[in-house]
Amino acid sequence: MKQMFTLSTLEECECVMRRGGAKSQSLVSELISSQEKSNAEIERLIGLLAQKEVEIVRLKAHQVEEPGTVSALQEENAALTGLLAQKDAELARLRARQAEETESLRAKVKDLTNKLLRAHENFNDRISALLPKLSGP
Repeated sequence: MKQMFTLSTLEECECVMRRGGAKSQSLVSELISSQEKSNAEIERLIGLLAQKEVEIVRLKAHQVEEPGTVSALQEENAALTGLLAQKDAELARLRARQAEETESLRAKVKDLTNKLLRAHENFNDRISALLPKLSGP
């Protein structure tokens, strides 16, 4: 028994060249080719991932060994921030004390000015009382 294949069937299974000499791929061939390319890309990415994991391990080991690591810098930053907060509080206390002393000095200056004015008025009153006695009759 003889089986008959049509030209289009042979072209679809890529057994013969298509008309015009160009062999085109069937959908199955395209999918297989795409899968092979994807597998190659996956293998490349797996290799890249392995390299990055090695680099991460190396950097973590390097970070632990060095005193200037991020965690050490964060601790130093926290300590300096605490010290700065203490200095700010001390400065605020000094400014408050300075404001109190300034107000106290202003009150003393005002009091001394008033005393000086009274002494000057008292002196003027005494001079005014002595002048008629000194000028005579």
